[in-house]
Formats: sequence, C-alpha cells, structure tokens
Amino acid sequence: MKTDRREVEKIITEILDEHKTNRKKILSVNDRLNSLGVPYGTLNEIILKKKSIEEVSLPLLCVFTDCINSVFGGIDPLEHFTATEIREAKESVASEFVSETISLPLAFNAIQIDEKAYSSKISAKLLNKMFESQMIIYDPRSQRGLKYKGNRNDGIIETPIVNQSSVRTIANKLVANDYLTDTIRFNVYNFESEPVTWIPKEDEFGQLIINKDATISILDGFHRLQATVKAMNEKNDLEFNFELSIRTYDQQTASKFFGQINTINILNKDRKKELSATGRSASVVKELQTNQDSELKGIRIASATKPNTAVGQLTTFSILNLAIERTFNPQTYLDYQNVSHYLVKYFGILISLYVDAFLENREKYDKSYINHPLMFFGYTVIAYKMYQKDNQSINPQELNKIIDNLDLSNDKTLIDLFEAKRAYSSTRIQVDILKHFENIIKEV
Repeated sequence: MKTDRREVEKIITEILDEHKTNRKKILSVNDRLNSLGVPYGTLNEIILKKKSIEEVSLPLLCVFTDCINSVFGGIDPLEHFTATEIREAKESVASEFVSETISLPLAFNAIQIDEKAYSSKISAKLLNKMFESQMIIYDPRSQRGLKYKGNRNDGIIETPIVNQSSVRTIANKLVANDYLTDTIRFNVYNFESEPVTWIPKEDEFGQLIINKDATISILDGFHRLQATVKAMNEKNDLEFNFELSIRTYDQQTASKFFGQINTINILNKDRKKELSATGRSASVVKELQTNQDSELKGIRIASATKPNTAVGQLTTFSILNLAIERTFNPQTYLDYQNVSHYLVKYFGILISLYVDAFLENREKYDKSYINHPLMFFGYTVIAYKMYQKDNQSINPQELNKIIDNLDLSNDKTLIDLFEAKRAYSSTRIQVDILKHFENIIKEV
C-alpha cells in the first residue's frame, strides 16, 4: 500500500457521508462491488455505521476505493494502492464471503452436439456457487476485451467490459420471475490433458464430466452470470434454470465463436472485426499479440478504433491487419508462419532501437511522429522491402538509418493524412498513408 490505511478510510467515510442519500449512485457502487463477489449490503453496513470501516480487510478496502471512485470520484485508487494490489484484491475479495466452495470435477447430464459441443442445463444456484468458488474465469481474448485505467507510470488496472444497466435489468427480471429461459455458454479447456470426459448412455444422452484441472471460461453470458449473482443476493431461494452450452474450443475458435454469436450488447465494431477475422494477415497480427517473444504482445495492440497511448498501446489490430494484408499478403499456412516469425523479430528490433520513443518517454517524441500509431503502416512497408531484399534478414543499423532519414515532422502530406478527421476509421485514408510510404521508401 502506497499510503497510510487511515488516510483511505477517512476519505471513503467522507465521500459516503456526503452521498449516502443518493440511492441511485450507492446502488451503482454496490453493483460494481457485487460483480467482484461482494454481497449487496456490505457497503451499506459501513454507511449505516453498523460496521466500522477499520474492520474490513485490506483487499475489501482496496475494492471499496476502486468502486467508490468509479461512481463518485475523489479517491484515485492508484494514489493509494499499486496496480498489482488492486488486481489481486479484485481476484481474491470474493473468497471472503464464500461459506462453502465447490470444486472440479463437476458432472452434467447432457447431449453431445458434436465432438466439441454439448448441451445441458444449470440452475441459478449452481451457477452462483461456481462463481463464488472462483471456478469461472473471464477470458478477454475470447470476450469483449478489457477496459484499461491509469497510466504506465502509476500502473494499469484491467477491468472487464460490462454494461451494468443490462445486469440490473436481467437481475430484476430474475427476482420477479419474469425472465425467460436463456443460455449460458462455457468454454472448457486444458492445454495439457483432456478438459472433459464424455460418458454416453442411451440415445443421444450421457454424462459430461468437467475434469479436475480444466479451466472454465464464460464464452457467452457474462452479463447473465453477473445478474444471477446479483439476484441470488436479493433472493437466495431463487429457482431458475439456464440452458447450458459447453464447448471445448481452442482460444482462436472461441474468439471466432464469440464474434459470431454476439448480438445483444453490441461489440465495439473493431473488436468484433478482430474476433471474427479469419485471413492469414489477421493470424499474423494475433501471433504478434500472443507470442512470448513479441514486443507487441499483451495490450500494445489495441482492439479499439484508436489506441489508448496512456496505457502503453502502440497501434491497433485493424491498422496492422490492413498493413500486412496490403504488403506481405500471406496466403498459405507457410506464408503465415514465415511472415509471423519475421515480423516478431522485426518489431522487436524496431522497438529496441527506439525504446525511449515507444515505451519509456513517449510524450517527448509525439511531435516527431515516430511513435504515431499510423506510423505502423510505414514500418510495415519498410519490413516488407527488407524482407524482399535481404532474404528475410534484418540489419538493425540499416533499419535505424532508413527511419532517421524519413524526416517525418517536415512531411506535410503525411502529417495531413495522420491528422485527418477520420484517419483511424477510413480505409481510404489508411490506404493513402500506405501508398505514401511506398512512394517515399523507394529503396532499402
């Protein structure tokens, strides 16, 4: 913890005293807490002085800080806690309120649809218990992605993208017995052994066992899961069954499936395009996002239309996808392998050459345009020309010389394209940027 705990307790108490009559916003704080596994009423005990804030655990104090700030402001969690402390508090706080946990293996009576798909049902009580027991994870790679708060200096907090209004609407309908049967979809996987065991019985029916070391990711229905937890807190004898679809997909198939089925809480169009992308160029970008040796792994490639540079995002999925498609244009599996291997190495060298501009002191170089997200069109053009000329080898000194000779800050045509109103959303403008780089980078 960065500051004295008593300072945090004092600020929280003052904020709650000031806003305790604002029932709508207090409910909003409770909704956020409940999404992390904190029962409704926990915060109200502090507001009504039935429990002293000095009594709560440090993880609970941490999530109080984050959730209260998200609604009322006035207490930045990153001023008092590290990003690691906040992340770990969010992951562990639910365990404080679980009286009885369950664990794998878990068996369901089911129908086998195909070798990777099964159909069953699950009660709201069991779904809630699985959530309380931390058996269900949110995997941003096959979901809506994450929101990022904070900055690179103070730390970055990752939070799932959730429409709280949808959660409240579903929960209210569940409590009022006014919610029609809906579907929860799990993806169950294990990279080292079989995630499930199928025991056929008669006709199409059988028993599906989720094995001990499997991981259960919520593939679709995260809002319904959150709403169920909220409803169970209000009505612990709730009787409701969801249809349960269990898939055993790899990550890439799970991402594609989520993009296919999403219809209600509409995805960011760029995220939906990313999840549904099937071309070889998209596969190359996904390799850059996930390869452990890639300098673009993790959050550095944004799923949005425009990257959030404050959290360290350098460019976007759509920019790289278009750039690679229009230059390398990989068509076969072998093309994908060769181009992926080459670009992982190439961007690693590029970022190492200009680490200060890309990672360490970005703001200092903003006016030079060297770290501009749309510059990755130019970097990809250079990569392609070096790939053709040098039989896939990369000379760091040559790359350094090519980029330093571009004189970006005096290239009026390029600056006008970069600063165009729709530069991040217009394919036409982006193709013009690509063509401009092809014209000015004649030889490497």
